[in-house]
Amino acid sequence: MFPDYHVVFVPGEDFLINGNTERLEQVLMNIINNAVKYSPQSKEVVVSVEKAGANVKISVTDYGIGLSTEQQGKIFERFYRVDDKNFMVSGLGMGLYISKEIIKNHNGSMGVYSKINEGATFYITLPL
Repeated sequence: MFPDYHVVFVPGEDFLINGNTERLEQVLMNIINNAVKYSPQSKEVVVSVEKAGANVKISVTDYGIGLSTEQQGKIFERFYRVDDKNFMVSGLGMGLYISKEIIKNHNGSMGVYSKINEGATFYITLPL
């Protein structure tokens, strides 16, 4: 799907999640796609899964442009786009908004850890 990128899946436990498989796959693919789009210099994306209390936590880490604190506060809003004058990225600004709504409908949460020029880790928590 991303021929120029190396998507690393960190081995871990298997977990059974009760939910809509197609919608959850949509969320994961959206996050991985964003990681690729916003990492023009790095060719690696890391996906990991771990138990976090009564939840499973899925993390997608890139080594791209990163997000400011202000951007992190807006990134899940409808139609919000990261404005970076160094390169153009296509999209409508709906992917992360829709993804977060899907995760909320599965009684989960979604967030991001990031620093400018240090990449980003988007995470999803879902009940087991």
